[in-house]
This record gives sequence, structure tokens and C-alpha cells, in this order.
Amino acid sequence: MTWRRIIGVGLAGIALIVLLLWVLRAQLAAELTRAYFRQHGIASSVEIDGLGLSGVSGRFALGPADAPDVSAERIELRFDPLRLMPRVVEVRLVNPVIRARVAENGAVSLPSLQSWIDSLRTAQGQSRFVSEDLAVALTGLRAFLASPYGALELDGDVKLVRNLPVSASLAVKPAAIAYGDIKIDLKAGRLTYDSKDGRVSAQVAGDLEESSLRLQGLSADLSATALRWTVARGGFAVAA
Repeated sequence: MTWRRIIGVGLAGIALIVLLLWVLRAQLAAELTRAYFRQHGIASSVEIDGLGLSGVSGRFALGPADAPDVSAERIELRFDPLRLMPRVVEVRLVNPVIRARVAENGAVSLPSLQSWIDSLRTAQGQSRFVSEDLAVALTGLRAFLASPYGALELDGDVKLVRNLPVSASLAVKPAAIAYGDIKIDLKAGRLTYDSKDGRVSAQVAGDLEESSLRLQGLSADLSATALRWTVARGGFAVAA
């Protein structure tokens, strides 16, 4: 075998390996992602059906298999086209489901993911793989919130930029809420927000009971404008 033939066979072998890696790149990326979460003690299910220079798409679930803390039927990540290294500028979640706990002080946590989330918060500096202007869209969201006062389900769409809400349209499912002697039988509720004019509106309907007082068929329609969201001490704050 001549040296030219050896080189030719070698190049053909390298080309075959590269081709196989390209074909299997989604499977490899999914396995690496699952391995990452295993290292952090998090059960995960990750499937990637598209991986290219412009972004990634697939589906995922993080947390217990029977009731994951966060999951989505589809996730799409978009990369900055002006950078050689992948840098996420947009995330889109289709039909995501979030199961969270709300403490008495209003702090929200994701039980099986909280240690991992806290470790990310304490990490120094901004990740070079994520844009500071990251845009996130949650379409068809279902959020289940457990609290000492009762459970709530919020359904709808939310958009965020730089970790702050820019729009939201959420419906509140019927729920039973108890706060001390006050009991609320929530029949319906809706919350909308648009950052363009800072308008937020809320509508609620239900029954209220406190000791010997009982009010049925209550409804409230509240709205305000020129509101803006800010980040303060690791949480959200609203200012006029």
C-alpha cells in the first residue's frame, strides 16, 4: 500500500468518524446533559431532536419521573449568529409545567432543584454561554404552586427579558385558600401584564368566609399603569 493510499484511507476514516459524530451529535449532547444533572443529584429526562449552528431543540424533564419540578414538551434554544462559540440569546418553552413551593414569606423554590439553583446563584460572574439580554418565552405554561395556605394552578403565557417579565397572561384555576380564620373559595382569576405601558390588571371572583361573616359571589377588577419590574435582593420588586 502506497503512502498516498494510506493517507487516503486515513482521511476517509476520519471523515467517517466526523460524519458519525455529526449524525449522533444530538444523542451525545443529550447524554452529556443527563450526566451533568446526575452529578448534581437531579433525575432528568432529556431528548434532543435538533442541534445545529443556530440552536438546539428537544424536550426535557427535571426532577422525579412521576412529578418533575420542571418539564416542557419542547424547548428551543437560539444562539447568537455573530459569535463563533455558542451563546444562548433566546429560550422558548412550549407547554412547560412547573411545580414549585411558596413559603410563608413568599419565597419560591423548586424542591429537587433548589440546591443546584442556589449553586448557580453563588457562581461568580455572568456565564459567557448565556446572553445578559436573554429572552425567555413560556407558551402554554401550567404552574402548580403549593403553599401553607393552599394550592394554586396558574395557566397561560409569560415572556421575560433579562430575567424580568415583559408580558404575562395567566388564568387562575379554582382553589381553596385558608389564611388564619379567613377562607377563600376562589372561583376564577386572571392576571395580565404588558411592559409597554406598565399596565397590570387582575380579576378575581369567589366566596369569602371569616368566623361568622360569609360573603358569596364576590368579584374584583383591579388595574394599574406605569408599573415596572426590578430585581432586588435576589427577588422581584414592582415600582410605579
